[in-house]
Amino acid sequence: RCVDIERKLLEKLEAGCSTPIGGWARVSGGRIYLTAVVLDMSGQTRLCVEHDIALDEDNDSLVTNVVDRLLEQGARELIAGGQ
Repeated sequence: RCVDIERKLLEKLEAGCSTPIGGWARVSGGRIYLTAVVLDMSGQTRLCVEHDIALDEDNDSLVTNVVDRLLEQGARELIAGGQ
């Protein structure tokens, strides 16, 4: 499940292989946590978001929340600069 969440994050951000993006999903204490980071190519600008859901909640809601928050912070521009 965690790998599926991480893959969905990259898919929703529409990032290429050379784009500096990281996603880490993990289960702890009955919840699933997703931490995501987007950097510019120089590593000077860093956006980071974390969100969690209960195990019985939908993976898509977790990923959508994180992606929406990254996009609000300007992730699209960082991603475009890395492709």
